[in-house]
Amino acid sequence: MIAELEMQDIGSFWRRLVWDARQVSDDEFLITVDNTSHTDWEFQLDCLSTRILWDSDFATGELLMDLPPEESEAVKTLMGIPDAYMQTLPDDLSDEAIQGAIEEIRRICAPLTDQMQ
Repeated sequence: MIAELEMQDIGSFWRRLVWDARQVSDDEFLITVDNTSHTDWEFQLDCLSTRILWDSDFATGELLMDLPPEESEAVKTLMGIPDAYMQTLPDDLSDEAIQGAIEEIRRICAPLTDQMQ
């Protein structure tokens, strides 16, 4: 995907999709659509995947564990981690909620999948 984002001829389509998704999610550090930096787009995709796909919160424990409290608070704020986040378990979704989420994802993705066919 990064290669497609960097290519001028087809990259603008993919950059626009990523940019639109990042803008809707109210993320900070949003770059311009005409940016062709590999590193910048990789970061944009990482931010999206973190919001959309299964998270890897287990990997952030060591990042925050040994910092002084004021520094770990700053990191948590930057990352959007609420207080006691790593100490609580999310409620399991009901079967109806899972089905509703799947239907909503399909509805949101339908225009994109139609364009790719």
